[in-house]
Amino acid sequence: MSPIAIGSGVASDVRLGANSVSAVYWGTTKIWPPLPAPGDESWMWGASGAFSFTGTSIAPWFRLGTDFLDQIILGGGGGGAGAGVGNSAGSNGGTTTVNASGGLPAFSAAGGTGGPTNTTNGQNGLAAGNHVWQGITYVGGTGNSNAPGSGGQGRNNNVSGGRAGTWNARTSQPTSWPITGTVANGGGGGGGLGGSGTAGAIGRAWFRCRFNTAVPIY
Repeated sequence: MSPIAIGSGVASDVRLGANSVSAVYWGTTKIWPPLPAPGDESWMWGASGAFSFTGTSIAPWFRLGTDFLDQIILGGGGGGAGAGVGNSAGSNGGTTTVNASGGLPAFSAAGGTGGPTNTTNGQNGLAAGNHVWQGITYVGGTGNSNAPGSGGQGRNNNVSGGRAGTWNARTSQPTSWPITGTVANGGGGGGGLGGSGTAGAIGRAWFRCRFNTAVPIY
């Protein structure tokens, strides 16, 4: 078919759909319809339990096998120890996991250990701290069951608080959707006649879609 004039230039290729023009190219560059502008898109799961997502529902421009998916995960905090006669240590926090999905292998972040029935760790539940990945800071809990990932507090100053969950991170190029996994619960507090320790904080999972600038969008 004949080229179509557009402003002062000429479209070199017009592609037809069943009943209408479906795309217009200038040389090899697609100029209509425009694709969504690429940019970083981030989201997180802040509740414990299973998750499943399709990245293009968050980032419509995402190209499987080409663009990047940052995955940053944090295990649950360990519970604090109980106090008094018959006291017990806190339980370990759960493991946050990204399943083998999206053409990617599984990976995980272990939970923190529960506080023992002595003051090895100190009474306070340990803070998860922060984690930097690809120039972005991901914020962990500040201790004493603050989410995400902090250890729970020991019942009194004779017993220990729980340790924080561990961090793990990777950058991948998924080849299919969905991505699935599980955000961990914190460990339960230990018991005793003198009272129970507090539970550790839940873990967390963050995901960030990043456009691969080395591969043009058209």
